[in-house]
Amino acid sequence: MVIVALPTIGRELGGSISDLQWITVMFALGNATLLPLSASLGDLYGRRRTMMLGYWLYLVGTIAAALTPTVGLLLGARAVQGFGMALLFPNALAQIGVVFDERERGKAVGIWIGLSSGALIAGPPAAGWLVENVAWPAIFWVTASVTVIGAAGMVRFVPDDGVRRQASIDYPGMVTATVALFFLTFGFVEAGRRGLTSPIVWVSVALGLVTAAAFVLIERRSDHPMVDPALFANSSFGTVLRIGVCANTAVTGVFFLIVLYLQSVLSMSPWAAGVILAIVFVPLTFSPYLAGTAGDRLGFERPLIMGMVLMATSLAWFGLVATSDSSIATILPPLAFFGLALGWHFSIESTAIVSSVPPTFASAGSASLSAVRQVGASFSVALFGTFATFATQFRSRATLEPLGYDTDGVRFASFESSMPEEIEAVIRAASGEAFGDLMILAAIVFGLGVLVGLPLLRRS
Repeated sequence: MVIVALPTIGRELGGSISDLQWITVMFALGNATLLPLSASLGDLYGRRRTMMLGYWLYLVGTIAAALTPTVGLLLGARAVQGFGMALLFPNALAQIGVVFDERERGKAVGIWIGLSSGALIAGPPAAGWLVENVAWPAIFWVTASVTVIGAAGMVRFVPDDGVRRQASIDYPGMVTATVALFFLTFGFVEAGRRGLTSPIVWVSVALGLVTAAAFVLIERRSDHPMVDPALFANSSFGTVLRIGVCANTAVTGVFFLIVLYLQSVLSMSPWAAGVILAIVFVPLTFSPYLAGTAGDRLGFERPLIMGMVLMATSLAWFGLVATSDSSIATILPPLAFFGLALGWHFSIESTAIVSSVPPTFASAGSASLSAVRQVGASFSVALFGTFATFATQFRSRATLEPLGYDTDGVRFASFESSMPEEIEAVIRAASGEAFGDLMILAAIVFGLGVLVGLPLLRRS
């Protein structure tokens, strides 16, 4: 719902494309920050209790987002939402891994993701309607209501789990990982606004790299690192995480750009863009079940690689047909295909994680996957949003510079009201071409994931 409302939020709060990136990134950063603590709390005090805490944190952040009058306060609220989700998602997945045995686990995960996809289908068109007919804060009030219902369902239906193990919290590792992630993300996002030559960008990236190096040193010497080395006793676990890095470095950035492409480049209304996204999510209602069934019969290795191939194919197809004047009939088939591939991949990826570790490490394993997803989401939006701006500047330079127009001020899918029609037409066309370029880039990233996963096929 939030991603559909981003263009409207940007206009009403005076936010730039970099601000829209931060609205998406802050949720992912908050999520990634608390994920290590989530695994430890789930292992020490029970997953059900930890999930309840996550619900209330998410509710507080959602209400704050609905009431915020500025972009800065909205960013803080989104971070709190991320904190709550960090406690929810990995413990829910771990609970499934403990309750269901290997014969039913794939189907259980597939049903869980498939049912969640029903919300994904309803969310975008509902968000579009609310933005057009009420106001963008309404999407957060609706989300707050659903959160209360979810918490009540936890109390009524979800049993407490009996799996416990001793766990310690690696505070130095958690702090250095968070600082490194923030500075690297800040540098990547702000490069699109300030340019590659900005000292702030280079200082931020340098600080991020130094802190990342410190994190590695701390983890090597820690008695209780953020990721327990015992998890890697099964080499499949590490390979699945590396595949997750490739997949999640592209997915969130792809959706971020799709919404801007539909609303700003193709001039669709928020409701129309929401309907398009809902169609993308329809295959998510059945493809996870198909993937789970295939995983139960064949093992997770081959279905996992197949999902990456499907996603690379769909995005390459989309990139080849996407322009500034593409019709709905042209873009819907590759988008629907991408939705099918997405549901297949994330279902089998989740099954692979919980199948690669013993039950006592289920929270830590699923939290590791969630961390990879959220770190990937942060970098994905930062990199793809910034690359889209650079690609738009490059695509428009040959036409605009002879007209005396400074292309350094050009932004992807951004058009000022005072902009001459001739200039707007050039930037719109360049934004469409840049969007196609980024979809091809995303397809290449998924292709790298296929190469990373080839050892799984040999082991299977």
